[in-house]
Amino acid sequence: MAEDMKIEVCMITAYFPPVVGGTEIQSLRLAKALIAQNVSPFVITRRLPRLKRFEEVEGVPVHRLFTLGSGTIASILFMISSFIFLFKNRNKYQIIHAHLASSPAITATITGKLLRKKVLIKFGCGGKTGNIQTSRKTFLGRAKLEILMKYADVFVCPSVEVEREVVGYGFTKEKVLEIPNGVDTVLFHPVDDFEKEKLRKRLGFPAFPVLIYSGRLVSRKRLAVLLPAWREVTKVRKSQLLILGDGSEKARLISLAKELKIGEFVKFTGQVDNVNEYLQAADGFVFPSSAEGLSNALLEAMSTGLPVVATRIGGTDEAIENKKNGILIEPDNLSRLADGLITLLNHPEIAQEIGPAARRTVEENYSIDIIAQKHLKMYQEMIK
Repeated sequence: MAEDMKIEVCMITAYFPPVVGGTEIQSLRLAKALIAQNVSPFVITRRLPRLKRFEEVEGVPVHRLFTLGSGTIASILFMISSFIFLFKNRNKYQIIHAHLASSPAITATITGKLLRKKVLIKFGCGGKTGNIQTSRKTFLGRAKLEILMKYADVFVCPSVEVEREVVGYGFTKEKVLEIPNGVDTVLFHPVDDFEKEKLRKRLGFPAFPVLIYSGRLVSRKRLAVLLPAWREVTKVRKSQLLILGDGSEKARLISLAKELKIGEFVKFTGQVDNVNEYLQAADGFVFPSSAEGLSNALLEAMSTGLPVVATRIGGTDEAIENKKNGILIEPDNLSRLADGLITLLNHPEIAQEIGPAARRTVEENYSIDIIAQKHLKMYQEMIK
């Protein structure tokens, strides 16, 4: 294959921006970066109400396919419409890249086998909420994994932990690659003190320190552990916790903050479009999750040069070296979490050291351009 030949890739994902989540953000980010690497990607995803059948999202062609209802019925209908689309447009792609080992990955794998297309499946997360452990609990889940294992060509994992889990289940080791998630280091960059102060005023930050959590408000993110820990922090240092994002736990967490009598020190912003500006204006970042592949939110905070307190899980443990470019604590340990946050707030010399080190880590290992180059090399190997 000529090295300068444009590679055509069909990405398949259940959801895509404007739906926002880790998988959705990462698939858009990667698709955009691949265009600059002489790759021609397009996306097929579910068509949701009020969204067009076809549009370009930040330069990426997106085909939204028929589905109806929710749950299993919606998944089956999307699998059928995806198969029809892939069959009709079989001359427009060489590789099918499925984001997450969920039901669309079955369509990708079966279509690839029938049409002799190369198929790549990405596993998103490890542990109790990951693709392997959730799938192995049911007959259909185990059947799905068997189909992927037997017929797909390459499996990408965002961390060594997820890679070990996938290989441990029985996937062929030579087919499994670790390629981490990537972050836009141009958008998420540090700002100087003057710009930071301007942002703080515009965003309504208080005069005292502000730490941020960003991401979904769901159980595995362990915000129900963070809030009691934050109560201990506020006893020592007047500070505010900004929680960016939405999710099923939001109402319960707001009630918990009131119950803990820390409502004045915790602010729930909901989903925001300018996460980068909030990070640039903040004094630190906290990530208490109990299970991840490799968090986009964590990488964004590190890329912005923020000192981070995070749990020792999955890709987080691989990205952060304790007390070098972040502070690591064990999951679900309320007192250690509080101690880590107090250390960050009370010792500016530590924050001033680990923040820039976090930025360097991202520039060297997690820039989306580097991650796109790794995917390009993998695509080239797949179609040789």
